[in-house]
Amino acid sequence: PVPLGAGWKLTPFVSGRATAWSEGVEDSDSPSRLLAEGGARLGATFWKRGANGKLHQLAPFAEYRSELAREDDGGAPVVYDDVERLLSGDFLRFGTRGRFAADAAGSLLDVDLTATHASARSDGRPDGWMPLEVFARLVLEPAGQEFEIFHDGRYDLETKRTVYSLLSFGTHFGEEWGVQFSHQRGLDSDLQPLFEAASVSGLYRWTEKWEFEARQSFSLLENERLDTRFGLRRYGHDLVFELDTSFR
Repeated sequence: PVPLGAGWKLTPFVSGRATAWSEGVEDSDSPSRLLAEGGARLGATFWKRGANGKLHQLAPFAEYRSELAREDDGGAPVVYDDVERLLSGDFLRFGTRGRFAADAAGSLLDVDLTATHASARSDGRPDGWMPLEVFARLVLEPAGQEFEIFHDGRYDLETKRTVYSLLSFGTHFGEEWGVQFSHQRGLDSDLQPLFEAASVSGLYRWTEKWEFEARQSFSLLENERLDTRFGLRRYGHDLVFELDTSFR
């Protein structure tokens, strides 16, 4: 890192990644990929303590990342997740992270915004802005009852459409019981509805070490159940043991 003064710091970086698959789309394929990237990140953290002793923090950043070299051999891999769909090219990212009214117990509001402009993309798509990434978490305490609202979204700046959204609302009753309601929806590459689901989950903390959790998800597009899940969780000194069973 190179200090620039006034709290700003410039961090240049290089990275390399190699990935190999035992099989591809064709059984005889053995796909592989080599990728080298380089760039720099400019960032700072600013903070101020309010009159009530709460801490307000803001961390803006700007980052440029460029593909230095990429080589794909051995055929096409079967696509499961972002490992196979790895996107490379030239990216300019900037945004900010913030925590407001924070203390040792947590914060009133968390916000994370990231905008990315992509060019020379490996998927062949035209240059332009990628969906705006938004994360927000808000804690409210009306009449002494704590409620937490969580939002994770992706907004297409060109079409002004929400391509992905997760909204969650939860609260707890004492130290033993908790409940959470969620709504989740996403669009496909043609901006058509891909899925829309709602879920409700409940948690019971038997002791400090044992928890029981149940979750039910529904599809709002087909008006059918999606997933029924039950879980058992135990906390140890340095180990969390989880046992889940589900009907999907």
